[in-house]
Amino acid sequence: MGMEILITGAGGFIGQALAKELLLDTQVSSITLTDVMQPSAPSTSSTAKITTLASDLTSLATCQELCSTTPFTHVYLLHGIMSGAAEANLELGLKVNIDSMRYMMDTIRTTRPGIRVIFPSSLAVFGPALKDKVTEATMPLPQSSYGAEKQIGETLLNDYSRRGLLDGRIVRLPTIIVRPGKPSGAASSFCSGIIREPLNGEESILPVPQTLKLWVCSTGTVIKNLVIARDVPTEAFSSVTGGSRIVNLPGITVTVKEMLDALLDVGGQKARNLIKETPDSAVEQIVGSWPAEFDITRAVHLGFQGDGDLKRTLKETKVLEPIIDSIMTSIKNCTKYISITKYQKIMAAVDSFTLNSGIKIPAVGFGTWKSPPGQAAAAVEAAFEAGYRHFDCAPLYGNEAEIGQVFKKTKVPRSEYFVTTKLWSSDHRRVASALEKSLSDLSLDYVDLYLMHWPVTLDPSPNDAEYGKENRKVHAAGWDFRDTWREMEALLATGKAKAIGVANFSTVNLEKLLQTAKIVPAVNQTEIQPLLPQDKLHAYCEAKGIHQTAFGPLGGSGSTLHQNPIINKIAETRGTSTGNVMLSWGVQKGWSVIPKSVTPSRIAQNLSGNFTLSDKEMTSMDSLAKPKGKRFNRPDWGTTIFHDDAAVDLEE
Repeated sequence: MGMEILITGAGGFIGQALAKELLLDTQVSSITLTDVMQPSAPSTSSTAKITTLASDLTSLATCQELCSTTPFTHVYLLHGIMSGAAEANLELGLKVNIDSMRYMMDTIRTTRPGIRVIFPSSLAVFGPALKDKVTEATMPLPQSSYGAEKQIGETLLNDYSRRGLLDGRIVRLPTIIVRPGKPSGAASSFCSGIIREPLNGEESILPVPQTLKLWVCSTGTVIKNLVIARDVPTEAFSSVTGGSRIVNLPGITVTVKEMLDALLDVGGQKARNLIKETPDSAVEQIVGSWPAEFDITRAVHLGFQGDGDLKRTLKETKVLEPIIDSIMTSIKNCTKYISITKYQKIMAAVDSFTLNSGIKIPAVGFGTWKSPPGQAAAAVEAAFEAGYRHFDCAPLYGNEAEIGQVFKKTKVPRSEYFVTTKLWSSDHRRVASALEKSLSDLSLDYVDLYLMHWPVTLDPSPNDAEYGKENRKVHAAGWDFRDTWREMEALLATGKAKAIGVANFSTVNLEKLLQTAKIVPAVNQTEIQPLLPQDKLHAYCEAKGIHQTAFGPLGGSGSTLHQNPIINKIAETRGTSTGNVMLSWGVQKGWSVIPKSVTPSRIAQNLSGNFTLSDKEMTSMDSLAKPKGKRFNRPDWGTTIFHDDAAVDLEE
């Protein structure tokens, strides 16, 4: 029997490129690729050897199921969130980069003791700036959460290997250039961006000084070294004191200026002019703490490869000569990875949030409110094409059947996109049938999230009546939203709704609901935007484990937020749009956001340029609701809905 390989985090370009390389190895009989969303199989003649699975490895039960049902003799643990995202969201970083790694290692050591595990780590485990070349004996002192999380993973696998529980290989990767696709959540993403984007005729942001030194290598070399790591004999590690399984992979020391000079040499002045220097202290603090000079004696002894003669003096404009071919090859091959990377680029800082039900909701969704019939389908098609995998619907919007035709014909697997719909107020007494109607219109077997649209019960309307035409001030007698919630709780057992939640609930109404609820709502969808941050509601939901989704995150009709000088200044500094600034602010605050548009260019723009704001920028954004905020969506229900508004000063 040949080698059976399991690759976690296989939806990323490293996982895909590694799988393709391994398929060329006649020793490999099967490869299983898994990620939180089912990854694609690389396009080769050997795809019969490939199995792809969706697995959320932050769940111990999922790890146990994966390891008990999947054949493997070797494991590559590639999953994790990157440096920028880990720094922006500590809890998410701990959950993904530490908890899930331990779940996998513990499950593997108990079900397949002694198996070979390859764990790519990072030079981010080091810091602050070191005077001497780094060796495997250099004491790590990470200056970022990502580096700390990687170090914990290293330590655990090293100890399990010492005990004979696993046969680990811990390879610390240099910064990879040039990655295909678009900017990612890595703090070092700019290293690829300042070459890749200009060579594609696009602008790129340089957030660090040109004097900054980096330890880099090409994509092809990293892939080759990951394969080599699999085959290093176990006894080769015994020559090192303690049998350490850690190896610093070869790279090249370059300055950012040398990279820019290489860009000029390859792409000319036109490409060089597309670089916009925009300092970002958060990025500089993270990347600047990483060492740029390594002693690779041990790596070479074990058979790992470099990009060239690393001892020669590198001339300024020729410093990247050994990897220029790799750069150009990566650029040409970008298209083959686009289907994989489009979803990953949704948020550079955070791409999803985990609900209290255990499922993940993408951080940026596509809102379908006010998408007119006749335009809604085209808008959703454009959203799919742009990379959205989160769609927010409702029967009130009058376009579910039209949107359903898009869901029906899309080639995107159902497991890879998230759909929310809602229960309208006149259907509070017929919850199950209302959901069935939405499922039929949407051409779906289930929705990922079903929300109670408003905390108000209206008398049932005739089945053919148009939603939203009711008298909203005439409320049903003998029934309130707690009764409705009881009916919604029963839906979970049917599997037709994976999670349930509410919308437009205040702290008062949530407290009332929770007095009788058996299941805490997974989500509360409300209007949240810079003029209405809903601080009290946000704190309450956070304490109760209720995720918030922001509708109208860019403001409503008549909003002047796009002209706000504070937002404009941040956008100008960042080289992005005001919309991207507001969406990034919302996600960084901890809620998912659902901007809406029917214009393809705006649809794509809302998804394409999100990033981590600095503390100063966040403080500036937080100040916009003072002294007066504004609520744009304020329908009259004949009763108090927005109880929390009493605590803040809002424009009428």
